[in-house]
Amino acid sequence: MSKQLLYVLTILVFMVIGCKDRYFPQYEATDRGYLVVEGVLNAGNEATNINISRTYPIESAGRKPLEQGALVTVEGNDNSIQTLAMTSPGVYSHIGLGLSQNIEYRLRIRTGEGKEYLSDFVKVKITPPIDSVGFNSTDKGINVYVNTHDPANNTIYYRWDFDEAWEINSLYSSVIIYDKNVSPPPPIRDRIFPDEQITRCWRYGISNNLLFASSAKLTADVIHEKPLLLIPNGDEKLSVLYSMMLRQYSMDKKAYEFFDLMKKIQSRLAPFSTHCLLKYAVIFNV
Repeated sequence: MSKQLLYVLTILVFMVIGCKDRYFPQYEATDRGYLVVEGVLNAGNEATNINISRTYPIESAGRKPLEQGALVTVEGNDNSIQTLAMTSPGVYSHIGLGLSQNIEYRLRIRTGEGKEYLSDFVKVKITPPIDSVGFNSTDKGINVYVNTHDPANNTIYYRWDFDEAWEINSLYSSVIIYDKNVSPPPPIRDRIFPDEQITRCWRYGISNNLLFASSAKLTADVIHEKPLLLIPNGDEKLSVLYSMMLRQYSMDKKAYEFFDLMKKIQSRLAPFSTHCLLKYAVIFNV
């Protein structure tokens, strides 16, 4: 699967610091907010989805503003241009870009207001397949991990995300149902199985942590048992059946350094209390 990462991001990170007096940082606000672009350019025949939105004030209770009416194109240094259509508010898509390894590409965004945003040209990287996804049991729970490698030693920098689903069963089963159409009263009848069974259900989730790794300091381009998720003992995900749909991406060194920076910022949030808010705006353009 061929994928290329391309980032034009404006990210707000909130840091909480313990103190007695509330601190109000001085920062320059904009009427429309900063543009936030998130997505992966899939070089092959898989769909590419770019999400574009705006930042909004931390004191605002509104929803994230979605950028509509923009012109989003993928441009090659061979003067090729492919346009992404807005398929839903703030989401711009293309069925299959079919990018060439011999050409560099960049993302151009023209907003409805006429402002343009342009990324640097970057090379297409081929993502090797996932070798395996496994798990082991620890005293804290089940640790899910991934194994992968690139025999050509060209990937070096990897990233992952996933969707997950798990089955849960109710402790008690229900065999009757309230039905106001039942006559004569009372409006209760037996459930029709399996159409009306509510004992067996499924829940779904997505990865919410930054998952990336590098083999730059190793003698071979191999990632061995990279932890993806720890499912604690007693968690409902372990009650019946669990499934994970894992996606793997290759990226360049600058993208890796960006994710590494974000991971370090996240790790600094945990020790602080919630008495004060300190706002950091990070703009990264690769």
